Amino acid sequence: MGIRGLTVAVAAITMITLSGCGKIAEKASETATEKLSEQACKDNKPGEECDVDISKDGVKVKTGDGSFSAGGDTDYPDGYPDYLKADGFKPISAVSSGDGSVNVTLTGKTPGSALVKTLQGQAEAAGCTTDDATAATGGAIVTLNCSEGTVTLMGIGDTGAQQGANVTITPAS
Repeated sequence: MGIRGLTVAVAAITMITLSGCGKIAEKASETATEKLSEQACKDNKPGEECDVDISKDGVKVKTGDGSFSAGGDTDYPDGYPDYLKADGFKPISAVSSGDGSVNVTLTGKTPGSALVKTLQGQAEAAGCTTDDATAATGGAIVTLNCSEGTVTLMGIGDTGAQQGANVTITPAS
């Protein structure tokens, strides 16, 4: 089980254990889930660093070769380009791996297709070139060639409460 498998396991355990009542039960569940998750990570990759932090604000998992964060206190992964950030949007999940791959989900109150256009413009101003752009119902998809590798922008929701974009960076081979 890699960082993605551990991520799914931690998220599932967290949702189940945090559904209990009371502050004491909540803290005990957080601590137990953190310990179990850290042990599962270490069992999967002996000798590798693994740190799990679960709080009411989210989940953070750090391993020797990557990280995962989801929830209200999610931040951009180390090395995330500034030109792929936008005012009024914040990350709600972020995954990075040792090979330089990054996936960030941004949310805000502007339609996803508008955010994709903003990020595309900022990326082009930073030297990226657009490889492909497709408008879709409820969003947009843009692929760019950048110094970091291939950047894919996918608009999520043009109406409703969940508007934003998914940003994926795949390093050049």
